[in-house]
Amino acid sequence: MPDRSRRPDALKRQKQRDAQAKARKREDRCRALSLGLQIGEDGRAVASLPMRRRFLIVCEGSETEPLYFKALKRLWRLQADIKIEGGAGDPLCIVERAEDLRAKAKQRGKGEAGPYDEVWVVFDRDEFDPARIGDALTKARACGIRVAFSNEAFELWLLLHFRLQSTPRGRRELCNDLQKMIKGGYTKSDPELCEKLRPRMGTAVRHARRLEAEKEQEGPCEANPYTGVHKLVEALGRNGSVLPSVREEVESIFSSEVAKESGEASASSPARAKGRKRRAVS
Repeated sequence: MPDRSRRPDALKRQKQRDAQAKARKREDRCRALSLGLQIGEDGRAVASLPMRRRFLIVCEGSETEPLYFKALKRLWRLQADIKIEGGAGDPLCIVERAEDLRAKAKQRGKGEAGPYDEVWVVFDRDEFDPARIGDALTKARACGIRVAFSNEAFELWLLLHFRLQSTPRGRRELCNDLQKMIKGGYTKSDPELCEKLRPRMGTAVRHARRLEAEKEQEGPCEANPYTGVHKLVEALGRNGSVLPSVREEVESIFSSEVAKESGEASASSPARAKGRKRRAVS
């Protein structure tokens, strides 16, 4: 007949073993996160699966740009960790805000709330002092912050979904054009704007690349019209870990055929033929 008096000791030892196993699991998790590895469902580090890339996007506007990129994340089902902040002020203040947020994230160490892999700022030419814009671009380059700059406004990127705009156009004119072209009209606070334009995104990328090629010899405030928003959109699409269900769509938008067409436009540009030194927005 078994000795029942020994059962309490056995249960105590089992609890100790369970507590030790949990402690080792926590240690393994912390070590894996510090190495940038992902944790599998069993709690173990999975070396073959990278951590989700972390994006920081700081925008000048508080409505149109944040709503657009939040919708893009949802529509493309991006798996990246994307923090979007709007209403950050003038260009230089936007860059400084992005730098501050990046520094705070870096202090937290690695993991889900750790450093950002890519930091972007989104702002327009508008009526800002050209010197202020120049200072912002210089600081961004020095800090490794990428820029999605538009001259004259973010609405240019939206208009490029419908047509190539080769001549300067103010924000009000751009908004009026969009009001006529978008079904249901255009409002800056429309949460469905990105979804409405989604089928035409390949056209917008092609047009934006062509403008970039044509304006590459000009300074940021002189390059009008110009937008670099397509670079941020492409970074999100290519590096944001899209699911297989939308991967084909994203790849077709940034296909080699589109790149080839924009490259041919660049090669035929008169400004390029003169071989002048490039001063365009990076």
